Amino acid sequence: MSLSVSFVLPVKNYSSGRSVDCNTDILLLSALNCMLCSIDDWLEVLHTLSTKK
Repeated sequence: MSLSVSFVLPVKNYSSGRSVDCNTDILLLSALNCMLCSIDDWLEVLHTLSTKK
């Protein structure tokens, strides 16, 4: 069974650990940024479609 990359969400539990790993934090923030950009693009498409009616 193959899993699409778009279905993989990076998760880290920050409640139990106090150590900082910059590489992990950068990766998680980059993934979050990509998700937010995708959502923004989708909302723009929805807005464009709703204004054309």
